[in-house]
Amino acid sequence: MNVRRLARTRLPVDMTKASSARKSAAMYGISAIDHRFQVIIKRNGKAWRKTFSHSTCGGEQAALAMAQAWRDDIVRQHPPISRRKRAQKLLSTNTSGVAGVHLACQPDGTPRLWTARTVVGDKALSKSFSISRYGEERAKELAIRARQAQLRELVGRLEVHPQEAHVRRAMPREDVPAPLSPTARAVVVKCNNSSGIPGVYRREPGGGRSSYWVASTAPAGAPARVKCFSVKTYGEERAKALAIAERKRQLEDLADAFRPRFKPRKNPPGAAYLS
Repeated sequence: MNVRRLARTRLPVDMTKASSARKSAAMYGISAIDHRFQVIIKRNGKAWRKTFSHSTCGGEQAALAMAQAWRDDIVRQHPPISRRKRAQKLLSTNTSGVAGVHLACQPDGTPRLWTARTVVGDKALSKSFSISRYGEERAKELAIRARQAQLRELVGRLEVHPQEAHVRRAMPREDVPAPLSPTARAVVVKCNNSSGIPGVYRREPGGGRSSYWVASTAPAGAPARVKCFSVKTYGEERAKALAIAERKRQLEDLADAFRPRFKPRKNPPGAAYLS
């Protein structure tokens, strides 16, 4: 299946629920935005977000695989809340102190019934106890007991998306590409690059100022190295050539920075016999 077509299918904004129902398990929580995939998983008011760029992940297929693997891991770590626990959450309008239990009054405000109500699937369970028959305290106690019995019929977890359970129960993927190394990411030609050479681009500052060619390398977790060469000073071809040469030096320095270092042991094996 074409990944681009699968990831970029769009439905009208007012069809949110329909869109959620139709989205496949492969794309649950994942959206395609320009040249990247964005993952957003929400649970109980908290959101987990991460973006996977085609250029920094090694291509569109690799970016999607990494996004899916990260999404799967988050979904397994943070399953939806259970239906029973969700039903026990107190609403701001609750005055009884017990979720699902409320007091019904006469039009004049006189207490009439204590009622226990729970929605189970597509049906609502409701049971009321008359205050005139049981007294207010006893009627409330019976309503609380009825509510506890109703809660026992709530099983499983809240459904946050039609495909969420499938993703959560799936085995971890084994075909996820390894992230690109800093040196490998530095030589990827990004989608907005116009020179064809990664890290080398032409700038037009405007306002009568001279154009210039730029060499730039930004390794993850380290300050970017940037050097500019004025077209007015060096000419078009020379400025570009200098930027390309500078970019090559930056890449060599980057490769050297991430090259493993081996320190000689202070007392190598057999040193005692050589003294």
